[in-house]
Amino acid sequence: IQTCETGLYQLDKSPFAVHVFNADALGVQMNIVNMKHYIDDAWSLQDRYWSGLWSNDVEWLEFDSNKNTLFVQTHGVYGTGYSYLLNLLEKKILQKNVQKEKNALMIYMVVLNKIRNR
Repeated sequence: IQTCETGLYQLDKSPFAVHVFNADALGVQMNIVNMKHYIDDAWSLQDRYWSGLWSNDVEWLEFDSNKNTLFVQTHGVYGTGYSYLLNLLEKKILQKNVQKEKNALMIYMVVLNKIRNR
């Protein structure tokens, strides 16, 4: 994906999708969505969305090659300014302020400025 429009983006062969939307002056926001009927302690049929401090004013994001880990970089204005490594299966922040892996699957090198500047 070269540009990122507001919408739902699902990675092939992954139960997870990313809902990206413009919150005008607050920057680009995102949620993780469980698109399958995957139910365990972290996910349920009534609880398919996940967001947190890592989902505010997102600059870019990448799925790791395992497709169950997401790297998120937030902007420092309305977000935290930190980068996060998220475990999507368990809805957990694995690390905060991490460096992205060199071999990460760069499906969403998101050009979120296109949304932000509209």
